[in-house]
Amino acid sequence: GDTDVSIRMDQTNQVSADFRFAHISFGRNALNWGPGEQAALSLSRTSKPYEYFFYDIPLGDKIYFSWMTGFLRDEEAFGATEDQDKLITAHRIEFQPFKWFMFSIYETVVYSHRLALSYINPFSLYYISEVSEGDRDNKFGGMDFVFRFMESKLYFSLFLDDWDFGEALNLNYYHNIGAITAGYKIYDVVPKFDLTLEYT
Repeated sequence: GDTDVSIRMDQTNQVSADFRFAHISFGRNALNWGPGEQAALSLSRTSKPYEYFFYDIPLGDKIYFSWMTGFLRDEEAFGATEDQDKLITAHRIEFQPFKWFMFSIYETVVYSHRLALSYINPFSLYYISEVSEGDRDNKFGGMDFVFRFMESKLYFSLFLDDWDFGEALNLNYYHNIGAITAGYKIYDVVPKFDLTLEYT
């Protein structure tokens, strides 16, 4: 019969629980957020693994909300101390109004080991919360767009790191750092063979 929760552990050191209202997981891995096939701009599978806690919640049939927090450790650094370890917290909302179109927006903040309730709150705005925390942390955010056509998808990602919105149109401003990814993927060009063109 129907169950309210199923719990499983996979080969990636992750424990997951599926509830009727949410999916929760924790473990040690590198999470991947975004449509990029090679490396997502937000959270990427190409980074070093880290311990994390993650959940996502469907808000109706077309909206998903995701939140994670993790511990970043530079264990390879010579003489690494706890002060060099960082915390990462991120949230993302994904909206799919049509089967052929998906849009998402996300925020991430990397900060030193301390109790920062404004960052642990999944629904706070990190760009605003950082002001109350003293503007000493690394915040970034961005947007993803995915368009699906028949057996293919076209996608774009925008990444902004510590962007100063007072100088938003000044691409030469030293504080404005960003990245973009654009890609096109065709499924089953020949059976079991996909073709991806991607530029970051």
